[in-house]
Amino acid sequence: LAALAGLGVTLYAATILDPEEYGTYGLLILWLTYVSLVTPGTSIAASREIPILLGKGQPEDARKVQNISLSAELVFSIVPTAVVVAAAFFYTEPVMRWGLLIIAVCFIAMRLSGLWANMIFIRERFNTVAIVSIIAAVVGPAVVLAALPSLKVYAMVLGAPVAAIIAMVYYFANGGIGFRFTFDRREIIR
Repeated sequence: LAALAGLGVTLYAATILDPEEYGTYGLLILWLTYVSLVTPGTSIAASREIPILLGKGQPEDARKVQNISLSAELVFSIVPTAVVVAAAFFYTEPVMRWGLLIIAVCFIAMRLSGLWANMIFIRERFNTVAIVSIIAAVVGPAVVLAALPSLKVYAMVLGAPVAAIIAMVYYFANGGIGFRFTFDRREIIR
């Protein structure tokens, strides 16, 4: 569903955007791709440890590992976000400047949504993750399609953060993960 919707949006965008605008969109997505690769990896490590703890009947230990790993990810996410925001002010073109500021919001929204999705998936709440995947597959392209004629390049980068924000609302409304900010340097290093 997401691939079909994405293909449709891409084909439609090609009829609306001129080559320069499409190139600007490509550069903005490149920024998003690069900052999305920057992570301390604590949630990846936790996603291996949490199922073992849950399987052993140690939900509080699993929640502690979850909270520490997510806290580290959230604190670390400040760095790539700050880089994107700072880079925005080095561009003189308003489309790139505002586009990068939207990309910063997009990065944070997608990072939060991805981290929460991973923790919900680990807890085997597959229906919740599946519903959010469907929401994202529909909402993101719908936002782009609705806004594309008037917002052009900005519309292309607005779909993902809107979908991620709706995903987070859905996650919180359907039980969440019991997250509490917990910063434990020794555990983060481990």
